[in-house]
Amino acid sequence: MGRIRQLEVGEIVAQAQRLVAMKAPERGVNLVAMGMGEPMDNLDNVLQAIRIIGDPAGLNISGRRITLSTVGVVPGILRLAAERIDVRLALSLNATTDEVRRGLMPVTRKYPIAELLDAVEVFARGSRYRITLEYVLIRGLNDTPEDADRLGRIAERFPSKINLIPFNPSELF
Repeated sequence: MGRIRQLEVGEIVAQAQRLVAMKAPERGVNLVAMGMGEPMDNLDNVLQAIRIIGDPAGLNISGRRITLSTVGVVPGILRLAAERIDVRLALSLNATTDEVRRGLMPVTRKYPIAELLDAVEVFARGSRYRITLEYVLIRGLNDTPEDADRLGRIAERFPSKINLIPFNPSELF
């Protein structure tokens, strides 16, 4: 579809408000910014919304319950680190080499894995939370023992957890 527009601050906060209203208060809410757009491409609005969502006079949702998921937009990760925003970070890694990652995720042409991981290390040094490495397993493409070894070495660079996601083929792929 391509990008049509960015969500405004009020739209982001309204989504969180609606979720809070739908959930049982005693269970709490976990918010993840991901999916239909890259949060780092709309970072000014996302950060302002996070400040409102986390404020005691706002929704009072702790940063430990807010995750920003990124495909690896290095300047956004470095800005999060510099501003010391209290949120969790999830990285859609999906490959352990630039060659494979470029085929899966075009953003890697701009931000190679080495540069990306350096930025994540900077963020991790100032964060209280582990980094989530999201990794979609695609048979025959990124699921070799060598990939597993490289993924393990990446995970050792900073406090992290790995979320392995099996790829479910469909008629589209």
